[in-house]
Amino acid sequence: RSSGFLSIIGSSLIIWDVSKNAQNRHSLMHQLLVGVSVGDIIGAICYCLSTLPIPQYDPDYGISLGIYGAKGNEKTCTAQGFFVQLGYMSVFFNLALSTYYLMVVKYGMRESQIKRYRYFFLLPPVVIGISLAFAGIPFYNYIMIICHVPPYVPGLDGFEWVQNSISSSSWGPVLLLSILPL
Repeated sequence: RSSGFLSIIGSSLIIWDVSKNAQNRHSLMHQLLVGVSVGDIIGAICYCLSTLPIPQYDPDYGISLGIYGAKGNEKTCTAQGFFVQLGYMSVFFNLALSTYYLMVVKYGMRESQIKRYRYFFLLPPVVIGISLAFAGIPFYNYIMIICHVPPYVPGLDGFEWVQNSISSSSWGPVLLLSILPL
């Protein structure tokens, strides 16, 4: 929880630093930094919540899951999973920022030349991040310390990791929503 709190502070300071200067607010590099920071804040808030959104009781059997700090239900767990996945936007903004640096450092392009591609830098991280967050809704469940897409465990009884999923017997959701985006 403390590392999530420190991450929120650091990302908030980056956003504050960029927003106080009009020239920085219009710079593509600084806009990408704000995108990385916003995604990081979303993810860090989820990590600060830790086990709180995890269901306290097994929905099928009504018995306690025995996870420390778990006070939520299936909906709070799904919400946390959604926002953890949405926090991956920072990874996609980081990729866009790396591409920006490649164009500036290696190819010697100026900010004014790159600005015409602004939407190719800013839209894909948001669209992909939101799309993956919505795509994961049927798969979100708890993984002991947080709610996200847990790996498939054959023969798991009780609170199944995905109850109504066609792909519940494969690693497909984990690959699509957790491994490939990173």
